[in-house]
Amino acid sequence: MDERDGSAPNTGRRTVLVVEDNASVREVFVRMLKYLNYDILESDGIAAAVGILNEARPVDLVVSDCMLSNGARGWDLIGHARGRRRDLPFLFITGHDAATVEAHLPRDATTRLLRKPFTLVDLDRALRAVLDGSG
Repeated sequence: MDERDGSAPNTGRRTVLVVEDNASVREVFVRMLKYLNYDILESDGIAAAVGILNEARPVDLVVSDCMLSNGARGWDLIGHARGRRRDLPFLFITGHDAATVEAHLPRDATTRLLRKPFTLVDLDRALRAVLDGSG
């Protein structure tokens, strides 16, 4: 555990695809994930994320905002991604009403919702839970 913030480093070097249309918010997510020792792929929306997932790059987890630009929803990516990798974990992040968002998410151990605002420790715990399948 890091004595400063209670987070533990990711020693397995997993790759996270970050899907966030707001560049400033995406930058914060990326910094947090890099601090936790994850490798990062970035996308500003669904189409770019699908393109990355269609490439031969390894992706261990998708971290996506729920509400993207042009009416897109992060959960729309699940069908595209899980058509190729049925067990691909998703961590969705939202500042909106959790009950409204959760109604659109699959209820399984590979999908988890994290509400904004959150700390680095909250993010670390959510990542570990969804990667361990205890989401």
